Amino acid sequence: MAKLKSIEGSVVTKLLSGNMYFYRYSAETLTPFYDEYPLIFMIRKKGSLIEGINFHYMGVARRRALLNEMKPFFNTDVIESDTRLLVRRFRNLLLVTRKLRDAKIALHRYKINNISKTNVDELLTSNETILENLNILCKKSSL
Repeated sequence: MAKLKSIEGSVVTKLLSGNMYFYRYSAETLTPFYDEYPLIFMIRKKGSLIEGINFHYMGVARRRALLNEMKPFFNTDVIESDTRLLVRRFRNLLLVTRKLRDAKIALHRYKINNISKTNVDELLTSNETILENLNILCKKSSL
């Protein structure tokens, strides 16, 4: 069990599209600012890069709205430990649908070599608090 910023999780060796990850990231020195601890839904891996929607680049209200728009693209109705995002369908719509513009803005690429290998936590299988918070956000947005 690994621990990152007081969040416990399992260290993963293989990054899979559709899963949510929280990790420590060290950007190139040329980057003036970046999120040192991204929380992303991984969309795809291409070469030495991963692409994901970083929820830290949105406020709570926008996260809530985005999760509500993402609901049809999850493989389960309630976000659980085995919930995955159906990335091909979602990514195709992400690039052309105005409703998903918050996700498009928060879509970032990360160099795999800059991810701390010892602190990659797959939150969807390891942290009940994160799952509860995501489900609460989904419920509030549908009220």
